[in-house]
Amino acid sequence: MTAAKKKIEPAFGEERKNGKCSRYPGFFKLDVNDRLDALDKWTTLTAKEKWMLKQETLTPELADLMVENAVGVFGLPLGL
Repeated sequence: MTAAKKKIEPAFGEERKNGKCSRYPGFFKLDVNDRLDALDKWTTLTAKEKWMLKQETLTPELADLMVENAVGVFGLPLGL
């Protein structure tokens, strides 16, 4: 394991009643795929959820059904 791909664990003493913690020191140092893997480990994402987070899934046709007078779509990054 290289220094850039260091295993990130929740900060000591930060666990909640459900045994999970939202603190991940160094999370920002991981690349996008490693962050998604860490999120999957924490929440147990389905294969479809992981696919959706990796893909641009909104088509212009779907956007037209969601909003009035749609003229296009654009992607925004989603962060934790």
